[in-house]
Amino acid sequence: TPDLESYPMVNSKATPGLEENIVLEGWFVKNTSFSYRFHRYNAGFGREGFEKHTPFPELYFNIDVRRNFISAFISDLVPLLIVSLLLFTILMTMTSNREEAEAFGFDSNNVLAYCSGMFFVLVVSHVFLRDKLAAQGIIYFENLYFEMYVAILLVSINSVVFAAKLNSDALLGENNAYPKLLYWPVVLGTFASLTMYEFY
Repeated sequence: TPDLESYPMVNSKATPGLEENIVLEGWFVKNTSFSYRFHRYNAGFGREGFEKHTPFPELYFNIDVRRNFISAFISDLVPLLIVSLLLFTILMTMTSNREEAEAFGFDSNNVLAYCSGMFFVLVVSHVFLRDKLAAQGIIYFENLYFEMYVAILLVSINSVVFAAKLNSDALLGENNAYPKLLYWPVVLGTFASLTMYEFY
């Protein structure tokens, strides 16, 4: 049983039991509390008459922390937003008009080079995220990275098909109109669907 009387204040928002000068970089403490959880043990720990499989209460000290949104937003979300905007910009530069293509510098080789560069940036950011969180499985935020990997691949394939003119007007529309129109609805719709699947 915790000695609650020894604390000057037991309000959870006053974080009793926690050092005042504790440093949690990128996180801030909301509150602390005590709780019990019941466990079943298969050992008696030297106590006579201990029933091994009887639920036994165990005291926990809980620290409720919240992540600093600004640092996570800048380090993790901004690269994804910029890559998605750059991919859309690449799509918008695809044109069958020779003068416009020369003005924009559109060429399927250039598009593949840009996409490979963005893929490298995303991979580094993704690895940094996993190292920072020490995640064992796939976390929700990684869905954005996987979505951007697929988007980079599709934009690269689209540029090759458009440059090769493989029945491109019927397949892609005039001046690659279909991919341009569908890019944001597909990207945002896919993310919304993944969010609904994850949380609902």
